Amino acid sequence: MNKYVIIILLMLGGTAIGQSLTAKKEGKKWGFVNERDSFVVAPQYDAVGDFVGAYTWVTIGGKVKKDNLPQGGKWGLIDEKGQLVCPIEYDFVAMPYENKVAVNLGGEMSDNEMAGGRWGFYDIQKQQLIVPVEFDYVGTFNNDLVWVVKNHKYGVLNVFGKFVYECNYDEATDCYDNERLWLKKDGKWGLADKSGKMITEFLFEDCSGFMHNIAWVKDKELYGLINENGQIILQPHYNKVEPFYNGVANVWSLDGKSRGLVNEQGVEIAKPVYATVAKKFGVTQFKTRDKIFSYMTHVNVLVGTFWIDQTGKVLAKGVKPSFKITDIIPDALWDF
Repeated sequence: MNKYVIIILLMLGGTAIGQSLTAKKEGKKWGFVNERDSFVVAPQYDAVGDFVGAYTWVTIGGKVKKDNLPQGGKWGLIDEKGQLVCPIEYDFVAMPYENKVAVNLGGEMSDNEMAGGRWGFYDIQKQQLIVPVEFDYVGTFNNDLVWVVKNHKYGVLNVFGKFVYECNYDEATDCYDNERLWLKKDGKWGLADKSGKMITEFLFEDCSGFMHNIAWVKDKELYGLINENGQIILQPHYNKVEPFYNGVANVWSLDGKSRGLVNEQGVEIAKPVYATVAKKFGVTQFKTRDKIFSYMTHVNVLVGTFWIDQTGKVLAKGVKPSFKITDIIPDALWDF
């Protein structure tokens, strides 16, 4: 589900940056000036970057190579007040997320990728290293958890740098807003919680992220739905399940040629017997303030086209594709 290659695109150079500071070179060193062109940060860095939000990187001993990528030296971060928030001790520092900065020692930038070395995390609020620099790859903190890789195995750490799940897994996802994550072992995915408890066994060939506490899962080449408690709310018997949108999701028939609709309770509200009107977007959906209407074409051209609502009720039949939605449903909106 996720790849553990970290791709880092940096915006480097001495252009206008930040909310109030601009990088300026004096002699061979870079500093930062305010609107009055007065140095707020004295020229002391060998290279600097653009502010991304409230932060930018700075280096001592490093330089910018081709494609505006860092090379050599040590790197750190300053904020828009010019204060050093991450010490200039690392071969690479990423931009902060949830006050956590991924840092690297021993790696080299190559083709927009920081290759080699070891990764850890620095907390700019606590001003300390919270995850030791000993991992092959790291993810991004979400809901106070982050996946890490060591010796080709995934684990999950909390903000204290303690293992919630040891590095024993083939893969791991971020922690979603419902405090759930997926772990992969022996080729199968299992659902886990934030505390270190497995919610399901390792049962699924594939799975998705959660949206409204629902995710799709794949078992024996078929797709179904699971809720955050690990309960299968729709048994896997579809060729494909698309992401939920406004409370409904398109599902594909076993032969992959037609589609239907299911709701967030796992109820099939339209049997998968419909072809799509706009194949690029899937089933065409329209919405008013409180209702959803889907325009579908039956695979049997003799049956023709249908308008159905989110309960699966057929509202109209035989409507030509050029028919204006507003002629049937007042104030409805196109919503791809």
